[in-house]
Amino acid sequence: DSGAAPGAASAPPSLRGAAPSPEAAASDADLAGPPQEEEREEGAAHAPARRLQASKGVWCICGGGASAKVCGDMYYSLMQCNPICPSVCRSKSLGVEGCVAMRQVTWYKRLGYRFQDCRGSPLSGG
Repeated sequence: DSGAAPGAASAPPSLRGAAPSPEAAASDADLAGPPQEEEREEGAAHAPARRLQASKGVWCICGGGASAKVCGDMYYSLMQCNPICPSVCRSKSLGVEGCVAMRQVTWYKRLGYRFQDCRGSPLSGG
């Protein structure tokens, strides 16, 4: 006979007087419920304002001749640009090159193309 009460060995350590494990402490914090109103306001007052700014990073490129490319318009994504770009280029009486990202646009000068950028492009500074 070990002298311990029956079933004591199978009881969790926290019930036998031992410190709770970090996992148990974390689960206890989860049971505490949502923060009270004053806790939320205090946390919000000290938290820095972090808002993601969506930017247009896709160019609809129209062909303006053998060595010239013209920006038809700027879009937020390829999914937004792809269906619209052909009609944008046709409305400018230009051929359709397609939708491209910044990396491809930055290659144009190196490849010898003349490129007319869109107003508001991140490459044109505004």
